[in-house]
Amino acid sequence: MLSFLMAPASLYAQSDVSDQKASTLYSNALAAMRAQEYGNATQLFDQARKAGLNTSALYYNSGVAHYKQGQYQLAKASFMNAEKWNENVALIHYNLGLTNYRLGQYDDARRYFKLAAKESKNLHGTGWPI
Repeated sequence: MLSFLMAPASLYAQSDVSDQKASTLYSNALAAMRAQEYGNATQLFDQARKAGLNTSALYYNSGVAHYKQGQYQLAKASFMNAEKWNENVALIHYNLGLTNYRLGQYDDARRYFKLAAKESKNLHGTGWPI
Protein backbone atom coordinates (compact mmCIF):
# COMPACT_ATOMS: atom_id res chain seq x y z
CA MET A 1 0.00 0.00 0.00
CA LEU A 2 1.32 3.39 -0.95
CA SER A 3 0.97 6.16 1.54
CA PHE A 4 1.64 9.84 1.48
CA LEU A 5 2.54 12.22 4.22
CA MET A 6 0.92 15.59 4.54
CA ALA A 7 3.34 18.38 5.30
CA PRO A 8 2.60 19.54 8.82
CA ALA A 9 0.99 22.94 8.94
CA SER A 10 3.29 23.99 11.78
CA LEU A 11 6.39 23.32 9.69
CA TYR A 12 5.67 26.17 7.31
CA ALA A 13 5.31 29.61 8.80
CA GLN A 14 2.43 31.66 7.52
CA SER A 15 4.12 34.93 8.50
CA ASP A 16 4.69 36.01 4.91
CA VAL A 17 1.03 35.47 4.13
CA SER A 18 -0.79 38.48 5.47
CA ASP A 19 -4.12 37.42 4.08
CA GLN A 20 -6.04 35.60 6.79
CA LYS A 21 -8.40 34.22 4.15
CA ALA A 22 -5.57 32.29 2.48
CA SER A 23 -4.47 30.83 5.81
CA THR A 24 -8.02 29.82 6.69
CA LEU A 25 -8.53 28.21 3.29
CA TYR A 26 -5.28 26.29 3.69
CA SER A 27 -6.27 25.07 7.17
CA ASN A 28 -9.65 24.00 5.83
CA ALA A 29 -7.93 22.14 2.98
CA LEU A 30 -5.77 20.24 5.47
CA ALA A 31 -8.90 19.34 7.45
CA ALA A 32 -10.49 18.05 4.24
CA MET A 33 -7.36 15.95 3.60
CA ARG A 34 -7.59 14.42 7.08
CA ALA A 35 -11.26 13.62 6.36
CA GLN A 36 -10.19 12.04 3.03
CA GLU A 37 -12.28 14.59 1.11
CA TYR A 38 -9.68 15.03 -1.59
CA GLY A 39 -11.88 16.80 -4.14
CA ASN A 40 -12.82 19.42 -1.58
CA ALA A 41 -9.19 19.68 -0.49
CA THR A 42 -7.93 20.39 -4.03
CA GLN A 43 -10.54 23.11 -4.46
CA LEU A 44 -9.57 24.71 -1.14
CA PHE A 45 -5.83 24.51 -1.92
CA ASP A 46 -6.52 26.23 -5.25
CA GLN A 47 -8.56 28.93 -3.53
CA ALA A 48 -5.77 29.46 -0.97
CA ARG A 49 -3.26 29.84 -3.80
CA LYS A 50 -5.50 32.36 -5.55
CA ALA A 51 -5.88 34.22 -2.24
CA GLY A 52 -2.11 34.70 -2.08
CA LEU A 53 -0.65 31.62 -0.39
CA ASN A 54 2.44 30.42 -2.23
CA THR A 55 4.38 27.76 -0.30
CA SER A 56 5.97 24.40 -0.86
CA ALA A 57 3.52 22.85 1.62
CA LEU A 58 0.55 24.13 -0.37
CA TYR A 59 1.78 22.59 -3.60
CA TYR A 60 2.94 19.38 -1.92
CA ASN A 61 -0.39 18.76 -0.20
CA SER A 62 -2.28 19.71 -3.35
CA GLY A 63 -0.22 17.10 -5.18
CA VAL A 64 -1.13 14.47 -2.60
CA ALA A 65 -4.84 15.31 -2.94
CA HIS A 66 -4.66 15.12 -6.73
CA TYR A 67 -2.80 11.80 -6.56
CA LYS A 68 -5.40 10.34 -4.21
CA GLN A 69 -8.05 11.20 -6.83
CA GLY A 70 -6.10 9.56 -9.64
CA GLN A 71 -5.29 12.94 -11.19
CA TYR A 72 -1.67 12.05 -11.78
CA GLN A 73 -0.78 14.80 -14.25
CA LEU A 74 -2.11 17.46 -11.86
CA ALA A 75 -0.31 15.75 -8.98
CA LYS A 76 2.94 15.82 -10.93
CA ALA A 77 2.55 19.54 -11.69
CA SER A 78 1.88 20.29 -8.02
CA PHE A 79 4.87 18.27 -6.80
CA MET A 80 7.09 19.99 -9.36
CA ASN A 81 5.93 23.37 -8.05
CA ALA A 82 6.70 22.22 -4.49
CA GLU A 83 10.18 21.19 -5.58
CA LYS A 84 11.08 24.82 -6.44
CA TRP A 85 11.43 25.72 -2.75
CA ASN A 86 14.10 23.07 -2.24
CA GLU A 87 12.43 21.99 1.02
CA ASN A 88 11.96 18.32 1.90
CA VAL A 89 13.06 17.35 -1.59
CA ALA A 90 13.50 13.68 -0.69
CA LEU A 91 9.82 13.41 0.12
CA ILE A 92 8.81 15.42 -2.94
CA HIS A 93 11.06 13.32 -5.19
CA TYR A 94 9.64 10.11 -3.75
CA ASN A 95 6.12 11.29 -4.57
CA LEU A 96 7.23 12.38 -8.04
CA GLY A 97 8.54 8.84 -8.45
CA LEU A 98 5.15 7.39 -7.49
CA THR A 99 3.33 9.80 -9.77
CA ASN A 100 5.57 9.15 -12.76
CA TYR A 101 5.17 5.42 -12.19
CA ARG A 102 1.38 5.80 -12.31
CA LEU A 103 1.74 7.80 -15.53
CA GLY A 104 3.81 4.99 -17.06
CA GLN A 105 6.91 7.17 -17.16
CA TYR A 106 9.15 4.51 -15.67
CA ASP A 107 12.53 6.09 -16.46
CA ASP A 108 11.47 9.32 -14.75
CA ALA A 109 10.03 7.33 -11.84
CA ARG A 110 13.31 5.47 -11.38
CA ARG A 111 15.27 8.73 -11.54
CA TYR A 112 13.09 10.35 -8.86
CA PHE A 113 13.24 7.27 -6.62
CA LYS A 114 17.05 7.30 -6.86
CA LEU A 115 17.12 11.01 -6.00
CA ALA A 116 14.81 10.41 -3.04
CA ALA A 117 17.00 7.59 -1.73
CA LYS A 118 20.12 9.74 -2.04
CA GLU A 119 18.48 12.74 -0.37
CA SER A 120 16.65 10.82 2.36
CA LYS A 121 19.72 10.90 4.58
CA ASN A 122 19.07 14.65 4.89
CA LEU A 123 15.74 13.93 6.63
CA HIS A 124 17.35 12.40 9.70
CA GLY A 125 16.80 14.63 12.71
CA THR A 126 14.28 16.90 10.97
CA GLY A 127 11.12 15.38 12.40
CA TRP A 128 10.10 13.95 9.03
CA PRO A 129 9.50 10.20 9.11
CA ILE A 130 11.73 8.28 6.76
